[in-house]
Order: sequence, then C-alpha cells, then structure tokens
Amino acid sequence: MSVAAPLAVFRADAGATVGWGHVMRCAALARALHDSGWRCAWATLSDNAAMTERLAGHFDEILSLVSDQDEPAQMRARWPDGCGFLVVDHYQRDAAYASACRGWTDKILAIDDLVERAHDCDLLLDMAPNCDEIEYRARVPDDAALLLGPAYALLRPEFATIRRRILPRRYEGAARRILLALGATNPKGVLDTVLDAIERASIDLAPDLILAWNTPDKDRLAARVAQAGGQVHIDVDNMAELMAAADLAVGAGGMSTWERCTLGLPTLLLVIADNQRINAEALSAMGAGQLVTADADS
Repeated sequence: MSVAAPLAVFRADAGATVGWGHVMRCAALARALHDSGWRCAWATLSDNAAMTERLAGHFDEILSLVSDQDEPAQMRARWPDGCGFLVVDHYQRDAAYASACRGWTDKILAIDDLVERAHDCDLLLDMAPNCDEIEYRARVPDDAALLLGPAYALLRPEFATIRRRILPRRYEGAARRILLALGATNPKGVLDTVLDAIERASIDLAPDLILAWNTPDKDRLAARVAQAGGQVHIDVDNMAELMAAADLAVGAGGMSTWERCTLGLPTLLLVIADNQRINAEALSAMGAGQLVTADADS
C-alpha cells in the first residue's frame, strides 16, 4: 500500500501590480520539495487569470481563492486532511492569518523581506543582505528558526550548475551584450528610459530584453530592440543561460537580484518598487551592483 505524498501549500499572489516574484521564489522551493517526494499546491488570490494559468505549471494543484470569503477556511475545505507545510509569501498576511491555519498545518514558513509585521511561524526566511535579526526575533515566536541572508536565496538548481561552469567570469575587451530584465511589468515606461540611455551612449552594446507575454507595448519595445541589434525573449525558461551569456545587466532589486549575484553578472540596479530599495542600497554598498536612477533626464 503506497503512502500518500506529503502536501505543501504555498500562499502567494501574482498580478499586474505585485508582479510574479513572490510566486517564482515559491516555485523554486516547490521544485525542491517536489523532487523530495512532496505534493505542492498554490493557493492564490491573483488578480490576473492569464498570469495565474501561466504560473500554474510550477505546482501540482491550484486553489483560486474567493476574495470575500475566509481564506484559511477555503484552504481547509480544499484539503481537509491538512498539510505538512504551509508557506506564506505575502505582504498582507501576518501572524493572525498564520495563527488561523494552526491545527491544519504541521509547520509554517513565512517568507519576507520587509521587517514590518509579526509572524506566527516555525521558520522565517529573508534572503536580503544585512537582515536585522534582533528586529525579526521580536516579531516571531521564541522557538522560530530564522533563515536570514543571501545564503538562503530560493533559486532554481540550474543557477548552481551554471555557476560552477562560468565562475570566475573573465572579460576580454568591451562588453558586448546587455541583459535588460525588470520583471513582469514595465512600470512608468522604465524600459523605454533604459533603451533611450543605451541609444544616447552610442555604444556597440546589443540588448537582450526579457519580457512577459503581457508586458505593455511589447511589440513596440521589440521593434526598438531589433533596431539596436538585440533580441527579445518572452516568458523565458532559460534565464540562467541568458545571464551567463551577458556581459552586463540592467535589473531591479527584486528576486532576480540573487540570480545575477549567483552568476557574478555585473548589474546596474534600478529600484522600481519601494520594497526593493533597502536591498538595492545594501547590494550597491557591498559592490554587488551599481545603483542608478531611471529618470528620463538623467
């Protein structure tokens, strides 16, 4: 008689406003758990059905939550036998939310990068540099384990494989390829500002532009990149290879930060969301990237 695989449930959202960084780092952990025999489910209130569908392949099951109903009750109804592991990666879900899931889940992992709220968890993970352990310790149960710092970054295994192959990087001559990857959206037209800067610099630097299928104005952006001698990559699943091939990157201070650092890719860092600023400033101070502004007049 076979034993049912243990269940891990991930509570995270993706959408036009929050992007898909939360879900992608959950997906990296889900892949590792799945390879160890776990069944992994995603419970989401995402505001973009098409994005949810495209991300669904990273999990074994999807629960689309109803916004005006009790979320823990919906998860209990879907999986009445409970789960072995609940992962909460959400800025609007705090200790009260996790406490409502006690008795239904064996263990709770909270993923955070803003030291702003209390957590009822068994483990807390913040992969940002210079995490304040004292601040977090005051916001979690006394027996909770703190997993703090980039050593705990949730990355897909291909990044470790390629890291062993390409490091240390060796550069001969001028940079030739620049990777432009700013997440699933194009906030305030920042990609145009970056492309404008490349054009003004008059440098023979071919851009590899990473876009989501629903990036606003993607056809127009693609035309600009083609004119500059570069390539557009939509909904990529080979980001590690693209980073390995690049000489320089322009990227945001979110989840992809740890991917670029793992592969030693020099980066111009842009802050495109307020929650990225602390990470970006810390990375710049450590020499892991150069913080720049995306002002159109700069």
